[in-house]
Amino acid sequence: MTNGDPLPRIKIAGIVIIAAIIICVGACSIMVFDDQSRGGWDTNWKVSPGGYYYQDLNLLDDGSIICMSESDSRVHMIDAQGNEEWRYQKAYMISISVSDNGWTFFASDNGSLRGDITALDPYGNLAWEICEYGQFETPVIGEEFLAMEHHTLGWNGSYEIVALDLQGNWLWNLAIEGEDLVSPSFAENGTLMAFSTDGYINGISNGEIEWRLHVDEVGDSILALNDAIYYTANYIDQTGDRSHLGCLDLDGTVRWTFPSDEKPESHMYGPYLGKDDSILCLYSVASPHGDDGIFSIVEGEEMWSYQEDYLWGLRVSGDSVLAMTETGPIGLDGNGNLEWRIDVKGRDSPAISEGDVYFLVYDGALSMRKSLISSEIALAIFIPTIAILLTVLYLVTRKRSGQE
Repeated sequence: MTNGDPLPRIKIAGIVIIAAIIICVGACSIMVFDDQSRGGWDTNWKVSPGGYYYQDLNLLDDGSIICMSESDSRVHMIDAQGNEEWRYQKAYMISISVSDNGWTFFASDNGSLRGDITALDPYGNLAWEICEYGQFETPVIGEEFLAMEHHTLGWNGSYEIVALDLQGNWLWNLAIEGEDLVSPSFAENGTLMAFSTDGYINGISNGEIEWRLHVDEVGDSILALNDAIYYTANYIDQTGDRSHLGCLDLDGTVRWTFPSDEKPESHMYGPYLGKDDSILCLYSVASPHGDDGIFSIVEGEEMWSYQEDYLWGLRVSGDSVLAMTETGPIGLDGNGNLEWRIDVKGRDSPAISEGDVYFLVYDGALSMRKSLISSEIALAIFIPTIAILLTVLYLVTRKRSGQE
């Protein structure tokens, strides 16, 4: 065989093609196995700044988060790269509320029959603090003032509603004799609403009750939208814990309740505003097992539902509906279809921004993003490549056989 014969070149080409096939098979296998081991998600960052039992995740527009570690009663601010920017500690925090511009407010019990309300600026500095006899609950943030429950002292002490301006000045307090005022929330027009244990939803303006709507059962949360008021009622009757989502006209007429057949040992979370003015709720049933469901309701009719054992921490973000499960956070689209799942056990409500999912774990916080190269993409790239290489190898082999 002379140096000009093509057989050595064909043999070398065959070896190169076989090596390329082996490399492609190996690379594809590594990417698929790696993607499957992470459930199709990459970790942007994980931070464990100290303490345990993290709760109250608040995601700001710049991708930073503010949360609380319950074990050591600290507030943590973590930037978009996973670095702890600041922390603030105060004993006996109850939970935190965070405004859109990064101000943090929380109630605490100093253990001497006095309760505190504390405000931190966006840099974690103490802005102001008030102290009052009794116990405060977590502040609810409005555009112009804060509202919170305050448990007064004494043998006949009850819950009143207290309002502070955003600079910590006492505006007013409102009580109903012999009854509790609980679960304050703000309507779209800024009106403050609260339940009272005499069976009403109360509309409050400047420390005075402007209107009252009767409800069968005092609830946990109120949402005012357009020309209706939605509320969740969780109560106890002779069969045990029961719950429903209710809707009232502005004159107090009951439009509908959901579900129509309330189950014993149940609890309702919400209401939340969903896609196209739908109302979302999480309906949890404790027995015989955790048969939980997320429901989208329009005019009392179920539009869609998502069922899974043990759901909690429902949050609505744009068209996405987020929740926590026993295996980790999930995301649903606006029609209730499961879009993604992360197999990392978490706590509290997850949040999402520009494809990044944020959630709290036992000892800190995580930010994760869908893998750039998923199993499907890896297979779509490498299987056709391997097929082409095999075809070329077959043609080279035939050519070599023909020349021999």
